[in-house]
Amino acid sequence: MVSKIFRPLPSKRYNCFSVRKLQPNGDESSSDEVIEEDLAPAEGYRLVSMDSLLKFVKRIHAQTPCNLDKNYIQILESSYNRFGLGSSLYAKCSGCSMSEFLATDDVNPRTLQGKDVNRRMVFATFESGIGKEGVAKFCEVFNMPFNMSPDTWYSHEETLSQAFQEETSVQLQKNCAEARKLAMLEEGIDDDDDDAVATVDISMTFDGTWSKCGYTAKHCIGFVISAATRKVLDFEIISKVCQQCTQMKAKLNEAGFNDLYQDHICEGSYGRKTIFKEKQSVREL
Repeated sequence: MVSKIFRPLPSKRYNCFSVRKLQPNGDESSSDEVIEEDLAPAEGYRLVSMDSLLKFVKRIHAQTPCNLDKNYIQILESSYNRFGLGSSLYAKCSGCSMSEFLATDDVNPRTLQGKDVNRRMVFATFESGIGKEGVAKFCEVFNMPFNMSPDTWYSHEETLSQAFQEETSVQLQKNCAEARKLAMLEEGIDDDDDDAVATVDISMTFDGTWSKCGYTAKHCIGFVISAATRKVLDFEIISKVCQQCTQMKAKLNEAGFNDLYQDHICEGSYGRKTIFKEKQSVREL
């Protein structure tokens, strides 16, 4: 288990600086810190220690008539109302009626609408390429609960993928229009004659990359780039595997999969060697 790596070691072995860095400092959450006057409002998300949060609540509650010397405060969590990284926390005092609720997500997880933090997390896996297992390991290192069903994860992926496609389509149209305009200027064609000109020669170059180094890469993407603007005009993705097929096979039996596959456009039908993927993307572009 990854969490076992950070267990406290005997005091005689604390000479290692890298180990000392992982030990909590009891003075870091003190209320004696000098607050600067030009601080900016806190926005977005933060990783917060539950011990630090508990001390913060105690310091605030100490300003009330409740006697904390005889009573105690707890930070409780409802595991039933936990969705992905969104948690429902409660601060309760044993001596008074104080019971406050805190949703760690931007939306209340108790209403089944705690999607913002989870969608951002799935988006982060797109950008970093770590996947769901990478997020699980990250949370394990921080002793932070994480639980999300495959269907919910795929739903976020589908929503983000659709948004990516729409935004990419708009941006490619802008890039093509800019490259066309520069080409018309080079050929001496007036902008007013744009509608009368069907085609314009544009100098282009091509580039491509694989999903990872080596001939075992399952995905390749090729780009057509304008030589004048150095912006992407179009792209083509070549894959050996299809994630939708993999998901359907895991959910359905053979008969159900065959029925859905008839209307499915498989994106992983490339069957040749990996070294030919870039050439194939050029042909399709």
